[in-house]
Amino acid sequence: MSPHAVNWASSQHPGSQRLGIGSQCGPPPHVQYGDTLEIRKSAYKSGETVTYKCPQYYKLQGESKVKCENGVWDKAPECIEPCTAKEKDMKENNIKLRHFLDKKLYSEHGDVIEFQCVSGFGVPTDTKMRIYCQRGKLEYPKCYKRGNCQNMQKTI
Repeated sequence: MSPHAVNWASSQHPGSQRLGIGSQCGPPPHVQYGDTLEIRKSAYKSGETVTYKCPQYYKLQGESKVKCENGVWDKAPECIEPCTAKEKDMKENNIKLRHFLDKKLYSEHGDVIEFQCVSGFGVPTDTKMRIYCQRGKLEYPKCYKRGNCQNMQKTI
């Protein structure tokens, strides 16, 4: 069995069993947030494929087509969560989106989001204002009121 294959009889599918060479597969592997383009069946012949898709802003990682081969499914792809830059979080950090007027921005995993301080606020010189979306999470930069040197010191 290749390292990219999933045994249909694995513990992820209780009560299922591998049927052997030339045999059918059960339902295709579950993909969190994802779905198949085809109507799901309870059994698939060896050689049949299904194609996965992810919702808008979710990033498909891996092969979208998964094949049943001798009772074993290929490794299923992943739908990686997007990031949402929210007005509430930006307000708490005294920042706003640099190139957008929106109060909320959705970004795919791996995208860069650029922020800037709101008027009257600044950041220490080593603060990064370009942030990568990492699996649905954003590490927001924090801006501090100008003129208050103590607040701009990094806390350890």
